[in-house]
Parts: sequence; structure tokens; C-alpha cells
Amino acid sequence: MSTSFERCIDIQELVDMLSKRLGLQDVSRLARTNRKLHELCTPLLFRDLADAAWGQESHSCRLSRLFSTTAGKIAFAWNVQHIRSIDMEVDELVYYSYCLLAIEDATLLKSNRFTSRPNWLPWQGVSASKFIAMTRMTNLTRLTVSLSKSRRRPYTLPSVKTPQATFAQLCRIISLHLGLTSLQLLEVPIMDLREGRLLGRIIAGLSRLERLSITIHCGSGDWYELCSHILFSCPLTLVHLSLDFFEGKSNSLVQTLDGFGREGEDNEDEVADARSREPLVNLKALRLHGIYGYYWNAGIDQYVFAHCPNIKELDLSSIIGLNTIGVIGECIGKECSKIESLNCGAFDGEGEQELLAFRIMGSLPAQQVTRLDYTGSFDSNNSTVTLAMQRHSTTLREIHIKGVDDFYRISASTILRECFNLEVLYLPFNQDEGHYIILDDALEYVWNSTKLRQLTLGIGGCGLPRQHGVQRYYRRPGPMTLTEPEIQQFGRLENLYRRIGTLTALQELDLTLVAIGEGGEIDEEKLGVAMSFPAMLSLGDTLMGRPGFLHHLSGLSKLESLRGSFNVNTSEGKVTVGWNEARWMEQHWPQLREAWFFKRKNDITVPFVWFQESRDDRRVDLWTYR
Repeated sequence: MSTSFERCIDIQELVDMLSKRLGLQDVSRLARTNRKLHELCTPLLFRDLADAAWGQESHSCRLSRLFSTTAGKIAFAWNVQHIRSIDMEVDELVYYSYCLLAIEDATLLKSNRFTSRPNWLPWQGVSASKFIAMTRMTNLTRLTVSLSKSRRRPYTLPSVKTPQATFAQLCRIISLHLGLTSLQLLEVPIMDLREGRLLGRIIAGLSRLERLSITIHCGSGDWYELCSHILFSCPLTLVHLSLDFFEGKSNSLVQTLDGFGREGEDNEDEVADARSREPLVNLKALRLHGIYGYYWNAGIDQYVFAHCPNIKELDLSSIIGLNTIGVIGECIGKECSKIESLNCGAFDGEGEQELLAFRIMGSLPAQQVTRLDYTGSFDSNNSTVTLAMQRHSTTLREIHIKGVDDFYRISASTILRECFNLEVLYLPFNQDEGHYIILDDALEYVWNSTKLRQLTLGIGGCGLPRQHGVQRYYRRPGPMTLTEPEIQQFGRLENLYRRIGTLTALQELDLTLVAIGEGGEIDEEKLGVAMSFPAMLSLGDTLMGRPGFLHHLSGLSKLESLRGSFNVNTSEGKVTVGWNEARWMEQHWPQLREAWFFKRKNDITVPFVWFQESRDDRRVDLWTYR
């Protein structure tokens, strides 16, 4: 190796800059080039042990594979100081906790000092001499731990089967890594409020923490107090907080199991209340999802939200069983007056419970909310809903409204008329649930939402009228004459297509044709059946007298995705869509990457095979099921 090369790679900053431009697999290959590069690059392989960084697709996390061999454990112990980010499962968590105890025992034995550990720390259960001694990860900033069952178990340790012991080991590891800026805990079992106080105390010690996400399984009667305790224990540096609660087993009394607690010792000092009364002034995003179907505590809601005065993103679960939704909505709007993104819903809610999101919007300063995510039955005719949408009509950029286990007919005319700056309108409809509008509603007012980039909508009433003794228009010999009802319906459809064509910024279009029966109800027999909007994808035939409105969509030059009811393999599409339409699409939709024209790849017709192959630099996917 040349002297100039040695001088070059001895510059650590240069090696760090090079590593940022290489993937981890490339860094691994580089480390195997020679001894010098192996020495420099090997620590870089341990900086990020998150599964996502390695494109993980196997049934075991990367740390599990490291711990499954002696060489892997030694490599981990040798490079532990380089680790910045790591993902752990429950077995790796327990194993690493024993490795930390092993080095503590070795250090104390060498110094002839008596060990002093927290009373809540479990007994080892096995000899520490069986583990490789490892130090704590001094530079760790991001930690993700899942306490669910590991996908791969190369070793078995006794305390894995004891939730209390595992929980205590989790708290111990967190308490040893006070430099964490991001902490994600998944499937955490909290058996009683004492463990909740312990977790709060540990979190309060993370003075640099910016992101905290916890999924907790607890007793149905404990979740709100646990939520409140954790929230009030968070450090003032926190920017993003997410708390999800699910019903699980709990104990009303503190248990002393094998490996958890020490008889005869007072543990209360170890779990002292660490709650702070100072508001989380840096918190910008808050997600609170309580146990579904259980009450919120309306009496202390004001204190919870007053503790987060500067949040801009709020994600709340459904509030069940309260008749004071209006009061809660006003309280949230008053205490958290800077909310810009709101995610809320009413799963199985009735009456006032459906209006929480709109009560909050009505209490916030006018023209402030930029994004609304709502799940449940959306009553667009309710005055509270209408006024809330109008109150933020000029600032709303994204509206996402999803149904739950049913179909809901709504009106979107107010949204399309009032929201001038709307970029995303997401009202999905599928064979199981969703919201839909009627064609007359879509045409009621002028569409002022001309900045839409993504439009997802279900529209009913677009089918052509069935007339006794009259063939479908595309089956008649030409030149043909449309009936009066067909002329009227095609006129209304052309009006719809023309409005869609004016959305020149549109990149994703997902329109679903909702079949409506004679009684005005959804025809469930046609749910999931491949359909297409009449004459929408056809240029028409003047000689035959067939109408076509594809030319109205020539303004969609930025269109990338076309989903929904656009199947050209229907009985109508086989007659009205062919070479002319394929050439037109190739010319006017240069950015198209995906279109649901066919159900299967084998169904693609010759004109659209040409359309696919005409793009030298990119391929267009034209079938639904891939």
C-alpha cells in the first residue's frame, strides 16, 4: 500500500464522509479489502444496527443473528462504543442485560466493592460467568425494543417468561443510556401502576430525549392514569410523543415473583414520583390512543392538554361514553391553540361523539388547520361539520376521511367549493366500507380545489339508464342515435370529466364507480366487480355516433397513477378503447407509471402492450393484481 494512500485514509473525517455515501453492504465489502480499511471501516458497520438500515427481510433481527454465535457476540462487545442506533427483541434485551451485569460483577470484584443495584432490578437467575461481559453503548442515541415474542430464539433465558423481570431489565438498560434522543418501546406489559411509576421515573432521566413512542398492554382501568403519569414524566426536550394502550392482564397488587423485587426491602424509594409540572413547550406532535371502548377521564383532560400547549399535530383515539364532547373539544382548542394537523375519529360513535374533531376545529383560531384525518361516519350535512370546514377552508391542504365497517353517502360539494388550496382529498371506497358521493352532488357547485395532487373518491349515479328493449349504446350498429335519457346522462358525465381535466396538478387519481340500485341503495352484487366510467377512456367515433370524452383529460400531463374503475377489458371497453386511445395516452400522459386497465397481466390487449413498451426509460404497470 502506497504512502500517499496511507496518509489519505488516515484522515478519519474523510473516511466518515465516504461511508455516508456508501450503503452498509458496500462498507462491508470495503472493510474486507485490506487490514487498514478493515480497521477503519469495521466500526462503521456497527453504527446502525437497526433492521431497516440493512434492508432486513429475514425472520430474525440483525442483533439476534449477532448474538447467535460466539464470534458475533465478541464483535458486538468489541465495537459496542460505536453503536448509534439499534433494534432489539425481547431475547436480545434480556441477554444484553445479563452481559451488562457480568461486566459490573467483574469490575466490582476487581475493586473489592459491594454491588449496589436498584431494588427493582431482578435477580440474575443464572451465573453471570456464562455471559460475555459487555459495556453499555456510550454513543447510543436511538433505541427500539419489542417485548413481543422473538422471531428467532437462538438461546433461552429464564426471565424471558417473567414479564415483571423483563420489564425491570428494560428499565435498567434505558437508565444506563441517558444520551438517547429517540426511544421506541413496543408491546410493553405493565402489570400495575407501580411499574408505570418506574417507567415514568426512567423516562424523566432522559434529558436529551426528543422522540418517544410506547405501545402498552395494561389493565382497562389503569390506562388513563398510566397515560397521565408518563406524559407528566417526559423531559422538556421532547418533540414527538406517541402512546398507544391495549387491554391486557394486570395485577392490582405489587407482585414479588422469582427475579422481581426483594423481600424485606422497601422499593418505594426506587419508583418515586418523577412527574413535572412544567409544560412540554417543545412538544410538537402528540398521539394518544386509549383502550378501545373504555372511558376517558373528562375531569383531568384539561390538565393533560394544558401540559402540551404548543403541539401542532394531534392524533386522538375515539372517545367513548362521554356526553361532554363539546366541552372537551373546546378545552383542546383552547389549551392547544396551535394545532395544524388533526387526526380523530368516532368508531361506532353516535351523536356528539362523531363531532369531536369538528368541535376542536371550531375552537381553534380561524384558517389554521392544514390537515384533517377522520375515521367514522362523516355527516357532511351537520352544521358543526360545515362551519368547521369553512372556518379552515383556505388553509386545509389535506383531507383524509375513512369509513368503518359500513358505507356512508356524503356530500363533498362544500369541500370542493370552499377549499381553494386543497392538495389531497382522500375519500376511499371499497367492497367492505367507505364514503361515496352522488354525481349530482359532485356537479352542484364549481370546483375551486384546482390544486389537487391526489384525488380518491367514490361516485355513484354514473351508470347509464337501462331502457326496456334498447341495446347498450356501444352494441348498436352505426350510425346510431342516443336516446334522450342517454343524452342527458352523457351530458352530466362530460361535465364531471371536464372538471377532472382542469386539475392540472393531479398526480394520483383514484375514482371508484359506485353502483346504485333502483331504490337508491348500493348494489352489493356489483361490489368488487371490474367496471369503468362510461365513455371516459374513449375518444369516441363520429362515424358511428359513439360519444367519447378522453380528450377532456389532456390537461393531466403530471398524472402518475390511475386507479379505481378504469378497466378497459369490460364489454364496453373492448369496443370503445383501442389503438387511438393507447396512442393518445402515450402522448398526453408522459409521467404515467401505473393504471388499473386490466385485472391480470395476461389480459393486456395488443395496443396497450405497445403502450407499455413505448416507454424506453420507464415501464407502465397496467394490471391491478401484481
